[in-house]
Amino acid sequence: MERNIFTTSELTGVNEQPTIPPKSAALMKLYPNPFNGVMHLQIDIPHSNKTQIGEIKIFDILGRNIYSQKVNLKPGNNDFLWHPTDLSSGMYFVHVSVGDTKLLSKIGYVK
Repeated sequence: MERNIFTTSELTGVNEQPTIPPKSAALMKLYPNPFNGVMHLQIDIPHSNKTQIGEIKIFDILGRNIYSQKVNLKPGNNDFLWHPTDLSSGMYFVHVSVGDTKLLSKIGYVK
């Protein structure tokens, strides 16, 4: 019985490309979800960017703007607290604009 063995002297692999940090992307974290009393909002801006002006908007399930605030966002972590008043329990949408980047997430509020 003859055996066929495949051999090669060439090496294969993946060329590693340098990691380039994003220039305008941001990351948003909301917690706890659902929340009662205070919502924590964290917006992470890449370290390569300068301080930017952003806007935080919160909408109810019907699309009504119930909260809006312009904020200065420095490179790195930016933490905000939202203490809603006179709101019903339900789902809300948090929209953050930073330059050309738009972030949207939903959060539940339980009284």
